[in-house]
Amino acid sequence: MLGRVNDLDIRLLRVFVQIVESGGFKQACIELNISPSQISGYMNDLEVRLGYMLCERGRSGFRVTPRGEVIYREAVELLSRLDEFRTLAVDLTDNLSGEFRIGTQDNLVSSPGNCLPEAIYRFAQLDHAVRLSIEVVSAVDLEQRVLEGTLDLGFGFFYHEIAGLQYQQFFEERHQLYCGVRHPLFVREDTDITLADIEAASVLNRGIYEHDQIASGPVVPKFRSNDRAFAVNPEGMLHFVLSGFALGYLPEHYAASFEQQGAIRPIWPDRIYQFGDCAMLKRDVSPSSPVLDAFLKILARCREQPEA
Repeated sequence: MLGRVNDLDIRLLRVFVQIVESGGFKQACIELNISPSQISGYMNDLEVRLGYMLCERGRSGFRVTPRGEVIYREAVELLSRLDEFRTLAVDLTDNLSGEFRIGTQDNLVSSPGNCLPEAIYRFAQLDHAVRLSIEVVSAVDLEQRVLEGTLDLGFGFFYHEIAGLQYQQFFEERHQLYCGVRHPLFVREDTDITLADIEAASVLNRGIYEHDQIASGPVVPKFRSNDRAFAVNPEGMLHFVLSGFALGYLPEHYAASFEQQGAIRPIWPDRIYQFGDCAMLKRDVSPSSPVLDAFLKILARCREQPEA
């Protein structure tokens, strides 16, 4: 039986509301960008905490139980009131105050197009009592936490846009196809390497992030599916590339120091490359927040004038 309502309960209720509004688990997985096993686990946890079933799912289809209908209506009202309370609490003070929470994917800080550090510097010059925090999390967690309101802004690379969030291009970065010093192609001149050689090599499987590029170079290798090497972030991909086990696309800015050390090199850099869009995301219907509004204005000026 549910006792005190805590942050975990609020998070689980947001998932349940999304399931009901999506008409079932399958569409809710897409909207929340989480796996079927994760969403089932969340629902099981909520039902255990409440002590009864909220919905029926299985071969017969999806159906909200009578108790589930009541919980859904009350949860919608509760979540709405929480947003209103947060807005009211901020508005009661003359100066900017409270907590402002930013989330980013890893390895963005060295990108030439990333003006977030400059925006934080300029924001810090204002007369305010805001506590800033930054967390490094995965793209899936970024979307879910911004959606549920535990992060105010997120920055990263995303496979597709999900309902309830606004995505805005933040910067673009170029990714090259790299091989490590232990890979057979490393010692061969690019002029001696054919497209067939490249396509025959093992390349990293990046899962859903195979689709996050907005444009590619003039040559787009047709690699075979690889189930033996999987990574979705630069740190993991670099380990595979350094090992010589597989080729992999890496951001130029991130790979630069390793290339200078002679540990990796790009293959056909003038012909094989991809561009990725780093996006800024916030809730589509975020409550009005003076802190968020002030930070977004500063961020916009930083993009127009990178140096103060």
